[in-house]
Amino acid sequence: MSSGSPAASGSVVSDPQHSARLLRALRSFRREGLFCDAHLVLDGEEIPVQTNILAAASPYIRTKLNYNPPKDDGSTYKIELKGIPVDTMKEIVDYIFSGQIRLSEDTIQDVLQTADLLLLTDLKALCCEFLEGCIAAENCIGIRDFALLYRLHHVHYLASEYLETHFRDVSNTEEFLELSLQKLKEVLSLEKLNVGNERHVFDAVVRWISHDPDLRKVHMKDAMSAVWVSGLDSAYLREQMMREPLVREIVRECSNIPLTPPQQGGGGNAGFFQTQRIFGVYCDGWR
Repeated sequence: MSSGSPAASGSVVSDPQHSARLLRALRSFRREGLFCDAHLVLDGEEIPVQTNILAAASPYIRTKLNYNPPKDDGSTYKIELKGIPVDTMKEIVDYIFSGQIRLSEDTIQDVLQTADLLLLTDLKALCCEFLEGCIAAENCIGIRDFALLYRLHHVHYLASEYLETHFRDVSNTEEFLELSLQKLKEVLSLEKLNVGNERHVFDAVVRWISHDPDLRKVHMKDAMSAVWVSGLDSAYLREQMMREPLVREIVRECSNIPLTPPQQGGGGNAGFFQTQRIFGVYCDGWR
């Protein structure tokens, strides 16, 4: 055989099934309780684990092991984790040994919080993909806030985009009606809020106040500061005043709400401003 041939110099070959077989063997060891050299301790319950596998998966666990290594006295090494539900941790340990996890809207928050704590970046990415697929009118505000808290930038962007695009649907949800005053004003002040007509924003504020009038009537003027009142149709307002006592109270409280049509020549750009809401200029009298 020629010394210059590939066979003579050697070749690197790989087994595409090697990692999958290795994981299957490790899972079987775990199920049978073999080679477990530590216990995770959560709320008094203990989960047998193999420290080398956990350390390979989680930089957080690896740091704990480096900072406080196991002793050679034969005692069981225990890793205490606080603030993590036991069932969530069991699911995540299963994920570490399989690469698979079942996510649902009921479990996603606990799983993502734990993945964030343990620095499981791949699991966190899977959680983000799941959240992105869950975004709907009923939950986009909550997902947006959750994404901001955990620095899920793309999830936050998509939830914000959905909220801006589907504001009319969102404003009819329980999540919207349960917003605090500060959060309501933040939502209504989104730069690209797609409302089509400012009366939809007005109606949303009226619904928000109506949801808990005893506590929210005192905030009428503050809540209405997020509405571009000059874009409201006076005929529509008069019609709503006839139907809704609350609207009459709002109009009395907020004296700059127009009840007469704009003078000729003053409303040429009304249609534009109803879709392009300009904040900071239309309610200076209330701020």
